[in-house]
Amino acid sequence: MRRIHVYLVIILSLCLSQIVFAQSEAKKDLEKGIKDYNDLERNTAIIHLSNAARSDELGTADQLNALSYLFASYIGENDSISAMETCKQIYALNPDHQLDDTIFDASVISTFDQYQKDVQIQIASGELMDLNMTAEDKLARAINAYEDVYLDEAIQLLSDAASKGELSRNRQLKALGYYSAIYTGKRDTVRAKEVVTRIVDIDPDFVPNKPSQADWQIAIYERLVKQIKSERVRDVILDTKPSGATVVMDGFRLKDKTPIKFDYLTQGDHYFEYDCSECMAMYETKEISRTLSGGKVTLQFVECLKKRPLWQKIGLYGVLPSVAAGVVYVLGTGDDEGNNDLPEPPDLSNSK
Repeated sequence: MRRIHVYLVIILSLCLSQIVFAQSEAKKDLEKGIKDYNDLERNTAIIHLSNAARSDELGTADQLNALSYLFASYIGENDSISAMETCKQIYALNPDHQLDDTIFDASVISTFDQYQKDVQIQIASGELMDLNMTAEDKLARAINAYEDVYLDEAIQLLSDAASKGELSRNRQLKALGYYSAIYTGKRDTVRAKEVVTRIVDIDPDFVPNKPSQADWQIAIYERLVKQIKSERVRDVILDTKPSGATVVMDGFRLKDKTPIKFDYLTQGDHYFEYDCSECMAMYETKEISRTLSGGKVTLQFVECLKKRPLWQKIGLYGVLPSVAAGVVYVLGTGDDEGNNDLPEPPDLSNSK
């Protein structure tokens, strides 16, 4: 049983200007990205700004700021494709967003304005789906496109709908069933197998909707399922360090938190998105091979508050200036390895 630590800080007459909290990793990436952009180090700016824009730690204003600098960085590198994708992300957050003319060159702003108009035209013409559509909206639209034999549109919609971790189990299977039907219909067994593999990991006994497919398509599907089942890896444990994370595997949100035991898991590369309340979300691809049978796959968080001393978790780098005298109690339970000898809080006597 862990002892309860009590840190007693007696404040006699400190007058501090503000509380200084630990900066999030996303904020640091944003600041580094802006600095690199201003220093014309665009390649490193793109790395930091991309990391910042992907994080859930930033508010909308900071995300838009990160994406604005990221757009300008791509333009500076003459990467129009990445710049357009960044413009779409900005449009999804705020369709009326404008670049700050006191920060960015007129040529960058002019290009951004033109890209925004292009995005609006693509959405209005149906070439580009509404960027604010939910996964359910995309699935419904995909089924209509499939039935109307607009297969390229259906592929794009199904790919998006089944990759966000937002659909329920049955709806995910329905999306992947239609997705596999397109490729079996094209007799593209390579891509069909990739999709069917995702189905088998969720429900190896799933049967696609027969009215939407010909018998020969179902036969291809069943043959692929049989092959994939024969190649599966037995008794695999998926864990994170620290445990207790939620995981989206290949676009499907797993019901349990880590550690998660799979009786069977398909071979090949699997894409994981994992998150927990005290750690920064991570994205990672892991290969599952026969050698992992009876073994464990561990996903490692990089930035996690559980690794920090307790006073850092609280953010206690200063005290409120309104406190002239008083007592602050900070309770903790030791670190995650059961070590009760935690570092002491920092010396605040010289704080300014």
